[in-house]
Amino acid sequence: QVLYCLGLTNKSAEKSVPRRDTSEAWAHIHAGRFAEAEGVIRSLIGGVDANDHRRLFFLFGLLGSILNSLGRHNDATSALREALNQELLVSSPGSNVIHQYMLANQYLIVGDPEQALAVIQVVPPGVGHVRCLLHIAAAKALWALGRQNEARRAAAEALAAAPTDEQRSDVLSELSEMRESQR
Repeated sequence: QVLYCLGLTNKSAEKSVPRRDTSEAWAHIHAGRFAEAEGVIRSLIGGVDANDHRRLFFLFGLLGSILNSLGRHNDATSALREALNQELLVSSPGSNVIHQYMLANQYLIVGDPEQALAVIQVVPPGVGHVRCLLHIAAAKALWALGRQNEARRAAAEALAAAPTDEQRSDVLSELSEMRESQR
């Protein structure tokens, strides 16, 4: 489940990595050869200047997704944590930080909703794809912790933050477990 294949990338970061650099990794990913893709991405990371934070957060995020596809969730969590750390070095306060969502979602995958909430902290107000995703993750984490009223508020905030009708439909689908248990 390589999230980067779903379009959850930061486009400016993706552009900072020349296509030829990642084309071999993408070929492996599309063929389901995740171990080979891991080797390519680790090699690329090793060759990146330590101050090239945009390139590093893109590559560490991709590595995290690859490691999840290999079932190595602890390693994936570490890679996504590093992606978030790198992204925060180049992001302005209150900006959409995709790796904040990706790491929070990772904690949900591994069954640690408290850590997911710790990563999310406060979602900036407003409408936007990443804000919507953060509210969805918060709703799921709160629900898993038995905090249903707060989870419902987070779900309502996810709907309000969804920028399109299609995404509002996706929110309802993502949170269907909560909706079904209310009946």
